[in-house]
Amino acid sequence: MSGSGARPDEPRVPAALDRWVSSGVGKTTFTLGLCRALMRRGFEVSVFKCGPDYLDPGHHRVASRRRVHNLDSWLMQESVLRSAFVRNAGQISLIEA
Repeated sequence: MSGSGARPDEPRVPAALDRWVSSGVGKTTFTLGLCRALMRRGFEVSVFKCGPDYLDPGHHRVASRRRVHNLDSWLMQESVLRSAFVRNAGQISLIEA
């Protein structure tokens, strides 16, 4: 994973984390718009959702034209979470928390 938490044996993947203070403030709308803008510029974009949600991942899937994966630190061990991210990352990965 990108950032200071990366381990030497893991690839670095450009990623952005979209995390705002509460629900209903536009996280999904922002993520969808950013995803489509990056795709229009030719990037392969993967979108990840943190936590249980059944509606937003459907929108993310349509926008990214790719399967959306959950990254849930409450339900997944750190090694599983990291592996899921690295295995499914695109050229750019967006993470909506």
